[in-house]
Amino acid sequence: SQVDCFLVKQSNHAGAGDNLCLGKNIRMNFRDFAGDLPRTYVKRYVDSRHQQQHSKIKYSKGTWAGTCATTQEWQARFFPGWNVNWYHGFQSVDDLQCEVRESAPTLIIERDTFANFFHDSEDFVNTLIALAILEWNVKDLQILITDLYPKGPFWPIWDRVFFGSRKPLTSWDIKQKYGTKNVCFDNAAIAILGAAAPITVASFNTKCARSSIVRAYS
Repeated sequence: SQVDCFLVKQSNHAGAGDNLCLGKNIRMNFRDFAGDLPRTYVKRYVDSRHQQQHSKIKYSKGTWAGTCATTQEWQARFFPGWNVNWYHGFQSVDDLQCEVRESAPTLIIERDTFANFFHDSEDFVNTLIALAILEWNVKDLQILITDLYPKGPFWPIWDRVFFGSRKPLTSWDIKQKYGTKNVCFDNAAIAILGAAAPITVASFNTKCARSSIVRAYS
């Protein structure tokens, strides 16, 4: 296994940086989506009047794993927001014990929200940036959306713009497809945190109005 993270420090953005992590020959186990745990999170989300952290599961150790050791650069502070759940969920193992093998390049996304165009645009732009960095083609792409939100009014963008030959899967779809099996991926990436999008970062006026990113996105 191999896990490479691309850490970027943006101006006007608090924290130690924003990460895009690519795992090669890594294992995922989506057992946290089984049972009543997702319902518990959704109830907290509703009861808290839609606090975002309750729409993302704090993954158990071993949710993703690789036959590689972490280095001193593997630190929680480099995983901002709810992406820290992926930091805590990683485990080094001797054997992946694969039960299912997926060869399609897979981008794992946890949306900022599901019904606000400003925040949804963050995720759309970050997805475009991730695909450009990874040099992945949409036609080969599999997107896994692992937050607990409903699809929402902007789902057609995920379902049409970022859909090649494989439809994006929600956490409920993932539960139905994989259950508690060990799923090994040739290439799987943990997407950039939504709030780190350069066009909206910290709600400051940015200098990217005529940048190549904005032109490509438009």
